[in-house]
Amino acid sequence: LLKFNTEICEELIENPKELLNIVKLSVKGFDLPRILDLFTVQLKNLPLSQKYKLWDLHGKLLHKLIVIEGIVERKTSVSTKIIAATYECPACGDILKVLQEDKLTEPKRCSCGRKGKFRLVSYKYGESFEIFLGDVDDDGDSYTIQANMNDVFLNNEFKEIIKKGNRLEVIGVLEPGFKKNRNGGLSTKISKRLIANNIKLIENASSAGATDYDRLFSSITPRMFEELTAKLFRKKGYNAKTTQFVGDKGIDVVAEKEAERIAIQCKLNQKESKIDNKI
Repeated sequence: LLKFNTEICEELIENPKELLNIVKLSVKGFDLPRILDLFTVQLKNLPLSQKYKLWDLHGKLLHKLIVIEGIVERKTSVSTKIIAATYECPACGDILKVLQEDKLTEPKRCSCGRKGKFRLVSYKYGESFEIFLGDVDDDGDSYTIQANMNDVFLNNEFKEIIKKGNRLEVIGVLEPGFKKNRNGGLSTKISKRLIANNIKLIENASSAGATDYDRLFSSITPRMFEELTAKLFRKKGYNAKTTQFVGDKGIDVVAEKEAERIAIQCKLNQKESKIDNKI
């Protein structure tokens, strides 16, 4: 796109959802085979200026198209949701299609001027799941982000890539996730999630030529290491669980068995690195 129109590229980065929806609607207006009704637009080769580390995802990037990189820590099961709804205008009979996001949305207005109370005709359903990507900065601090994946990523090509321990590059739109406060209302504090558009394998967890230690170290994050430590103690008969990831006062896993209680601090370091913290 940059070769043909720099303005479109800039608009795509600043307002990706709006522009991608326009592209979809434009293509659907062509006289093409019906099978293309299920097509999607995927992007690649974004400029390096749009590539960010997980710890650099600040608020100014919300709703913008970015590229991130991280290790797959886990993925959820596949769920079904409404991705589009079709309505009919009682006044003029026009059919209105509305793409659905986090909450069910009805048309606001018809071209004939009518507002509200449209008749629901049908829903269109899609499959989706989430993956959690993690990475570690130079100080050893761990960061995780949720990436929402639609049914495009359920085909075999992507299923081979989205495996625990693999390092991926993900292109997508950074969106806010709203939290509920104690009273059940929405909090002013938000989390961040990535609505994935495309992915690329950067490093396979089982890279050829690497030692077992190298493969282990490159395929897990500190949080995954803590969970593995807790699992090891559970296999030894302990009731073991990880503590909260932030503000744990240095204790990562607590293991208990009868009168015995063990506090464990986990350190995931490269072989040549020294642990200088007092434990």
